[in-house]
Amino acid sequence: MAALYLLILNGLTQPLDERLNLLVVLGGVALLHNRLSPGWQPRPGRRSRWLGVALLLAVLWRGQRVLGFDFLSSLLPLFTGLGLALLAEPIHELRRFWQAFTILLLLPLLRLLWWAVPTGPFQRASAWLAQQALIICGYPAVRQDLTVSIPGSSVTVAQLCAGINSMLLLFAVAAIFAVLFPMRRPWQNILMVLVAPALALLVNGVRVAVLALILGSALPNREWWFEFFHLEWGSYVFSAIAMQLFLWCYVGWMERQVARVESL
Repeated sequence: MAALYLLILNGLTQPLDERLNLLVVLGGVALLHNRLSPGWQPRPGRRSRWLGVALLLAVLWRGQRVLGFDFLSSLLPLFTGLGLALLAEPIHELRRFWQAFTILLLLPLLRLLWWAVPTGPFQRASAWLAQQALIICGYPAVRQDLTVSIPGSSVTVAQLCAGINSMLLLFAVAAIFAVLFPMRRPWQNILMVLVAPALALLVNGVRVAVLALILGSALPNREWWFEFFHLEWGSYVFSAIAMQLFLWCYVGWMERQVARVESL
């Protein structure tokens, strides 16, 4: 019920990127539910019970006042998880839920990163990657700062086209994998967390190249296709591609580690 409330509230007040981030985070927390002991039963302490109820009531009260994209709304899932944990265990036993708290902390972290990360370098990187992709495909692409041109069309990488949202989404996915399915060594987890947004940036460069090709094509409804892959759900096709590439990398590396251990 708590997850359903958060999803409805998020869907009514937050932009699409925030909804996807919440879905990914709640999905990661849901995977932890299967790791509870078969005979586990809630056993809250007296103080934790009242504190948990107070936190959940505070979430309901604050949720009625969420009107849009703000930092406090990203903290509601964390406070909800903390409230539910207090209804399940005494305060001194909350450490058993550290994985869930770590995953829920990703939402405010993503919000802070979205505000703090400068878009300029990623705009230039996306434009450069788009130019290279077009050249590889045989088009005489020319780049002038943030603008990529081919015969018949040109596109400019604006702030919203820098791929920041897709990079943050894959960063969250990689962090959840590192918590739930960690590699053998810490540096391997750190490397995959860094590789994930890099893959998103690479795929975003391909998306910019595709947009340039659509504008330069003879499609009768090319403007519709451009807007679809630029602003609408079609843009998330490329996020899905980047996520699939990450999953292939992660699972492939994990399988190699398992095979190496079994061969010893």
